[in-house]
Amino acid sequence: MKRPFIIFSPIAIFIFSLITLCTSQFLFLNWYFRVANDLSEFMVKFHLSENIIFAPRSWVIVLISSILIGIILAGLALIFIYYQKSIQLYNLQEHFINSFTHELKTPLASIKLYLETFVRHELKREKQLEFIKFMLKDTKRLADHVNQILEAGALENRSKKYSMEQVNIEQFIVDFVNANNHIFQNGKIEVLSEVYEAYEAYAPIKYPINKSLFEMLLMNLLANAFKYNQQKEVLVKIIISRAKDEHYLNIIFKDNGIGIHKNDMKHIFKKFYQPAGTMSSSGVMKGSGLGLYISQQIVKIHKGEIVVKSLGAQMGSEFKISFPINPFYKRLLCFYRGQGRG
Repeated sequence: MKRPFIIFSPIAIFIFSLITLCTSQFLFLNWYFRVANDLSEFMVKFHLSENIIFAPRSWVIVLISSILIGIILAGLALIFIYYQKSIQLYNLQEHFINSFTHELKTPLASIKLYLETFVRHELKREKQLEFIKFMLKDTKRLADHVNQILEAGALENRSKKYSMEQVNIEQFIVDFVNANNHIFQNGKIEVLSEVYEAYEAYAPIKYPINKSLFEMLLMNLLANAFKYNQQKEVLVKIIISRAKDEHYLNIIFKDNGIGIHKNDMKHIFKKFYQPAGTMSSSGVMKGSGLGLYISQQIVKIHKGEIVVKSLGAQMGSEFKISFPINPFYKRLLCFYRGQGRG
């Protein structure tokens, strides 16, 4: 997008408008008080009553005009903020479209090349299977990109209702990791539980979740941990905890990846947002910028919240998800804890 000349930029126009408005108000008040002072001297000189010249509503007019000027200033500020956010969103969408187009064209070009090879050459069965395997992989990449767009749109539909089912969170995560172990072969995923140590209880903590959405949440967070990692061996720890003095079930994802810059943390869950460290050398995004946005929306649907923490570049990241525990399960855990002590 072509940048406007500096004097026509939104910031310059906004500042110029504020200066003009404030100057006009200052000149008006200065003129009013000078005229009022001259009239006062005139009345003193000729022994005239102030009521003849000064109407009681004069100060009311000044007060009302000042209030109106304040409202106009506030309105200008809101319009400016809204405009800046719109520009930011436009830039993010433009960047997303350019990068996402690249993400779609790459696997399509790869599939086209393999198909042209099939047409032009007689290949052995082993080579055919190898090419088919690569094409299936590229097809999955395309499907994943398209699904992310569809999922983001569906999750923004606040009126949609999701069916929830009480599940053992720890067992659900363990089963998910085991079922998808082939996807994360170049690293290690450890699932650790601190629930029982905190409560000395034997009853597992259950929480109502939508299984398909929760699997999507786990896949997004784990895929990010593996994608944005430059270590020889990727390590992700999933820690399930429940402190004694808290009413929340916490699920913490710790990785040894590239980390997140401090300035990016407050924007990391925004739609289409990509931190600087996730760009390729050509300036193209490695992903769609929707994974963490979708993850946050899924957590919100489950009445929880997600926060991120990182010590900086190459220091890894930590995503902490907190779900409020139903008071019924709190009492149940206390009951089992009492039995364990007995």
